[in-house]
Amino acid sequence: ACPTWQNTKGSQILRRRNATVHVVIIGAGLIGLSIAYALTRRNASVTVLERRKTAAAGTSGASFAWVNASAKTDNKAYFLLNWAGLQAHERLAEELGNDAWLHRVGNMEWVSPDSLPVLSARVDYASTMGYDAQLVPAATLNAELNLPLPLDPDYPVAWFPREAWVDVPLLAQILTTTIVQHGGTIRTASQVNAITQQGSRVTGVTLTDDQWLAADAVVNAAGPDAHRIAQMVGRQLPLRPEPGLLLSLAVDSMELPCIVHTPEINLRPDGEGRLLLHHQSVDRTLGDELDLAPDAPPCRELRERAQRLFPALVAATSLRAAIGIRPIPADGYPCVGQAPELDGYFEAITHSGITLGPVLGDLLGEEILSRRVDPLLAPFRPNRF
Repeated sequence: ACPTWQNTKGSQILRRRNATVHVVIIGAGLIGLSIAYALTRRNASVTVLERRKTAAAGTSGASFAWVNASAKTDNKAYFLLNWAGLQAHERLAEELGNDAWLHRVGNMEWVSPDSLPVLSARVDYASTMGYDAQLVPAATLNAELNLPLPLDPDYPVAWFPREAWVDVPLLAQILTTTIVQHGGTIRTASQVNAITQQGSRVTGVTLTDDQWLAADAVVNAAGPDAHRIAQMVGRQLPLRPEPGLLLSLAVDSMELPCIVHTPEINLRPDGEGRLLLHHQSVDRTLGDELDLAPDAPPCRELRERAQRLFPALVAATSLRAAIGIRPIPADGYPCVGQAPELDGYFEAITHSGITLGPVLGDLLGEEILSRRVDPLLAPFRPNRF
């Protein structure tokens, strides 16, 4: 039988600690899969429900997938959570015995001269916190990476050698296989119609085919659809959805040795013979169309910017454009944990879901089973909405 929850001095604990805990996770993006992986490793009974035909086919599959904390230095708690995210990826590679999905190539960034003080402050802050970050002359990186940066030799460039990019489809495949091996279930093409409750306690979910699945805990990891899932338990979850455009190129004439961020274009390797392009300034020009051809105007803009940086890319071929909708809570920070006054209903919604997926899996998985809130998650609770 399923264990039941009771209140003790305001917190929820398992009444029968040896009973199997049944958890339903809504959403099979990297966050949902990471939570499922962590829970099955802790012997919970887990069912992941994904409305698409495959896992990680939504926002996770249309992500620049850059694992970092260097872009999050404006908030200490958020910086520390993302730094823990980077370390969680490294641990996950060891646990899985397979790091083919984690490309630890480092990240370089340069900015316009008027933005140098801000970049320098970010590097100083990260370095002071123990994060591997430094400003180096462009000529130094040119020599070390054999990359012809179009900068004066002494121009300062930020270098973050521990940062990485993730092959999301490969990691999703590995996690999916591991979850099933540990006894979990992943159901694709399965859409939730309702979350059932008994009083203030969640009891399960009903699917659109009217099938009911019992659960002690339900996790809303539905990404851009999270606000609709939250409404099923009477919650208003304000999201600020933002589109992000990626363009994949086939290249024969050059290899990119690391992730590159510049004032006009961001690039990273994307497997053998491929590059991935993105820039937030192009994202701001996007309309409501979510299906763009690789030669659509925003894609051409990305490509032209990349060619100005690396003229050899004139010979590249545009392969695929993808737009992902980032599920950003209204204040810009993660929304993770049990919602107030709702025993057994948890949320895991955030931007930077690739960086944060494994660490949120670890921390929220532990919270679901023990009801202990990790200090890293304390600033990002659902009760602020």
